[in-house]
Amino acid sequence: MNENYVIEIDNLMALCHILNDFEEFQKRLLKEISPKYNRNFVEQVRKISTENSKIIGARKAKKFYNENKMVIDTINQYANISKFINMNYDDHGTPNKNFQFFYQYIFQHKENIKQILEVLGKIQKLGFYRFEFNEHIDFTRFKYKVALRDNRIYSLDNKSIIYVANPQVVPSYDTDKICYTTTNSNYKIELDIDIAGKGYQENISKYDKRITVNSLVFDPKTLPANLNKETIFDPLIKAKKEQKEQIASIRNAVDLSICVLKLEQRVNYAKIKMSRLDKVDKKEEMASILASIQENVEKLKLMSQEYDNCILQEEPLVTPEILKNERSLYLRRQENPFMD
Repeated sequence: MNENYVIEIDNLMALCHILNDFEEFQKRLLKEISPKYNRNFVEQVRKISTENSKIIGARKAKKFYNENKMVIDTINQYANISKFINMNYDDHGTPNKNFQFFYQYIFQHKENIKQILEVLGKIQKLGFYRFEFNEHIDFTRFKYKVALRDNRIYSLDNKSIIYVANPQVVPSYDTDKICYTTTNSNYKIELDIDIAGKGYQENISKYDKRITVNSLVFDPKTLPANLNKETIFDPLIKAKKEQKEQIASIRNAVDLSICVLKLEQRVNYAKIKMSRLDKVDKKEEMASILASIQENVEKLKLMSQEYDNCILQEEPLVTPEILKNERSLYLRRQENPFMD
């Protein structure tokens, strides 16, 4: 099922560490919190296990803690027992769909627990406290875009940026935008951009960020070292600057083909107009001249196609799809100058 699942990282890390004992622990837990969720019981367990509180009464909570001390202490080491229960079980004491999904996922990949914990630790170190998971997302299928104004990351057109592993900048006619894809990425990080301070210094927001992954079994080294402008945005600028030759080739190819297209349109328009003329003595001669012009336009079209083929052979990053899309985009922008 193509659905996004969400979980807090610390809860999932705790689950990884108690995986072998989880089934038995959950059976005991459900006896205490089902069918009606007992929040007082959960809070008593938290106080007993984290504050060493001497709570009068609370016999059930004390007994439950003593019977599950190792599991509860492990959960508290990575998360918090009350948060672990409150966020993963509903009002009837039933584990929610997110928690059930991640338990099954971790169980199926228990031989990769060490790697999963490394990935979770790296994501947490980057400042994320939760993430979305959808194993059906293929991040290579999407094209990402960021505005470029005098090497500035922030503009009215561009208040956020997407980071993926192995980014590849796609050469384009437009020098005011950076389009890029990924050759292989198990995640997408969405970051908002802040502008603040003296001189309006810009950087990545520390607070407004989201991460979506399609696996937890990947090399954590593919994640960025940190989430700042130098790591996230500057490499895209550098890659864009290194494509001067490809960009010039695309511009030349697009400009040439558009010129030929406009010539063809004008000749066709002239033929229509001429066919409606009467009382013209040299109508046949004019038609012959137009036919000659049309023949030469066809030759120009072939020469334009040959130029495209030459570029495609010389520039591996330029593809027929790129040239086709850039021509279409150029024409649409001429029709609507305010189009993004």
